[in-house]
Amino acid sequence: MVVHDSIISGIPALCTHCQNPFMRRNRRTRITHEYFCSRLCLNAYKNVQSARFSMQICAQCHTSFQYRRGHPAIPTQVFCNMQCLRLYQTDLPARFWERVQRGSSQICWLWQGRESAKYGHFNLNRESHYAHRVAYELTYGLILLPLYVCHRCDNPPCCNPRHLFLGTSQDNMEDCIRKGRHSCGERPRGEQHANAKLTTEQVQEIRRLSLAGDYSYHNLSAMFQVSKRTIQFVVKGQTWAHII
Repeated sequence: MVVHDSIISGIPALCTHCQNPFMRRNRRTRITHEYFCSRLCLNAYKNVQSARFSMQICAQCHTSFQYRRGHPAIPTQVFCNMQCLRLYQTDLPARFWERVQRGSSQICWLWQGRESAKYGHFNLNRESHYAHRVAYELTYGLILLPLYVCHRCDNPPCCNPRHLFLGTSQDNMEDCIRKGRHSCGERPRGEQHANAKLTTEQVQEIRRLSLAGDYSYHNLSAMFQVSKRTIQFVVKGQTWAHII
């Protein structure tokens, strides 16, 4: 049996996927430098490459594009090109202030976007920032030192720059204690508490009726329009302990 040289001839190469040497055919039409010893390696390589790319929506022009994860050309990974990135940074003040209900300088400018723990949050470069802190930096410049942005009005969603001031961590804690929002300070009790559902006279009446044995917790809860657990805590002194 005669075997032609053209069948066994080839060019030595390394498989792009498994890195094993093999003899590839000499195809002049091929313009890439990726070679595979088998179709199995070709399919495996395609699966790996597809996992390195992902579809994303440009934050500026809102068009979908494919980007390579960790690609240095698009550091934020939310823009299809650098021009959209520059436009996005230029339009930042307009995008921010359109979510703020602005008015006169004396009243609070309430944040109309996403909130968490009563504080507004603004997404910038895929990171969440406090809205009042962004409002301060847009008005007075970047905050270079590790300082807090505190509220004079004690209203967390407020973004009025006139109601904001810079302070250290100690200043923030002292302001929190002074306004009764910290356990270390003198907190409001009884009717002065924001969540109070009863008055001092009602608490005394509940304890008197419960001590006389004329009413049950169920009857007292229906009479004073509160839950039975609230009545129970009042009678046992777990709440309103300062009222005798």
